[in-house]
Amino acid sequence: MTRTIRTIDALLVEHRSIDAQVTLSALRHAATADARFLRLRDGNEALRYLFAVGEFARRSPALPGLVLLDAEMPVVSGHCVLDVIRGHPATSGMRVVLLTTDTRPRFQEQNEFSPDGYLMKAQDFDQYCAAMELTLKRWLPRILKEHHQRAWPAIQRLTLRSV
Repeated sequence: MTRTIRTIDALLVEHRSIDAQVTLSALRHAATADARFLRLRDGNEALRYLFAVGEFARRSPALPGLVLLDAEMPVVSGHCVLDVIRGHPATSGMRVVLLTTDTRPRFQEQNEFSPDGYLMKAQDFDQYCAAMELTLKRWLPRILKEHHQRAWPAIQRLTLRSV
């Protein structure tokens, strides 16, 4: 019997369990039932997954449609992972959104190593769900629930730069 390996729609890289649970819950709230999410716990694990090394050598060859990357991870930070993603030809075009607790993320000069956007980890769950919905609508609309195609008042919580 052959086992079909499904493609991951969104990859979440978050070291804090509570933040990961909240983010996954917000993703599931906005996405269709068949959307696939994978949570990894640190930057090293994310790089092994993206480049199919070690325990991920047998993963699906397709890359995720969106990477949600915690900016403040210990050991290998989200910024380091982003640099590797942007620096490698196989992953340089991936959509990457940095998750941050900073209410005013410091935008560096936009260049080929910049993330596609920043998403603030909101204290209010409804605002975070709205921001996550806008993130999916912008970069992964094929998994967005149809009834979620509406404007949210929390748009100011989502900071996106033009692609």
